[in-house]
Amino acid sequence: DSCYHKNGNVIASTNYAGGLIGRTFNRYLSLKDVSHSNGYVEGMGYVGGLIGYHYAYSGSVKNAFANAHVKGRDYTGGLIGYSATEIEDCYHIGNVYGETYVGGVAGFSIYTVINSFNKGNIAGLSIIGGLSGKASDIVNSFSEGSVFGKSSVGGLVGVSQGTLRESYSKGNIKGTEDYVGGLIGKILYSSGDGITRNTILKSYFVGEVVGKNYD
Repeated sequence: DSCYHKNGNVIASTNYAGGLIGRTFNRYLSLKDVSHSNGYVEGMGYVGGLIGYHYAYSGSVKNAFANAHVKGRDYTGGLIGYSATEIEDCYHIGNVYGETYVGGVAGFSIYTVINSFNKGNIAGLSIIGGLSGKASDIVNSFSEGSVFGKSSVGGLVGVSQGTLRESYSKGNIKGTEDYVGGLIGKILYSSGDGITRNTILKSYFVGEVVGKNYD
């Protein structure tokens, strides 16, 4: 708890680059009050302004932030590149550039993102979102910034496989190919116990959407 990297750049020529932590692999690990307050983070895959890869499905990341420009390839996020944990009360400020699975908070998020936000522009090729490239549930969160890509581009989520609730996106969203949306680029069908779990509730978008098909 209460760890930070205040100033400085992190440049890696391999995978797993983070402003504070490159990789974690402990299902019980929770991180709280951690930050990277100013700098630039660059790597190959699994790159995050705070954490490159975080596997802790019985833990969480809470009250964390990164104020950093982030650049990578696959799984690139303003806060976490690849997240297998709940993200709560977190934010990212800065621009994020990647190829696939690119997001303002997380490039790929398996569990819930709640009470979190991104302020910065996001750009990549496919599966690009203002909050997360691919995500499960998004609750009470927002993104303010432009999002650019080719396919599966969304103001909040590029590809969604869960619920979007009480959240919003403000900015211009542009995709040069298919599946472009102000909130979600593409929704994947998922169900359990006969109940469809893909829902959008009390959420909105302000801005312009440009795409080729399914926009």
